[in-house]
Amino acid sequence: MELMHEQELEDKIWKFASEPRNKSQLCGKVKGRKENCFKKINEMIQTGQLRITNEDEKEIKVVRVFLIRKEEFESAFEFQVRMLERTRNIIKKLKKPLFQKIGIYKTTEWFSGLRKSIQIIDKKGEFKPKTEKIKAEFENMETYSNTLLQFITKTHLQRSLRLITKPETERRVKKCENALADHFQKLQNENPRDSNAIRQYFIHKRYGTNDFRIA
Repeated sequence: MELMHEQELEDKIWKFASEPRNKSQLCGKVKGRKENCFKKINEMIQTGQLRITNEDEKEIKVVRVFLIRKEEFESAFEFQVRMLERTRNIIKKLKKPLFQKIGIYKTTEWFSGLRKSIQIIDKKGEFKPKTEKIKAEFENMETYSNTLLQFITKTHLQRSLRLITKPETERRVKKCENALADHFQKLQNENPRDSNAIRQYFIHKRYGTNDFRIA
């Protein structure tokens, strides 16, 4: 079986997910390696490109998402919020403290107009999760929060292309911003012993944007 590169695999999954199909049916249409196909489908669910149509049934089916449509945006948005709440609930039950301090955070940055870089020091420290389980849950949280940031970017681009109205743009952006603010406030309130470490951890994270479709 020919091994597809990641973007080709994603494009084929998107193509054949025009109607609800279970994961095995979808992989059969794509004709890729089942393990890689399942992994990519799960990633596309996490990033809001696919949505689950029947979560309460044994045979889970997925379908692609067009975020231009209001109902599709709402469904994808609610999924990300639910998953953020789920990760918070898991983290709340883990043994505390969640983080350990590994030193003073130092980095070097270039500033416009200066010929040399300046070292930035954060004396509050640099923190890392104490266990692999904690690390995995915070990485899951990053995936879902980054997807909401990606929704904001998509929304502005959709507005620029006149695919959605200005009021709808403002409504969606505000909804995502409020969800993120609410999530991180609850995360710190629910873990007061690690509140400062959590804040510093996310302040010093490097965030990236994956490839995405405007629609």
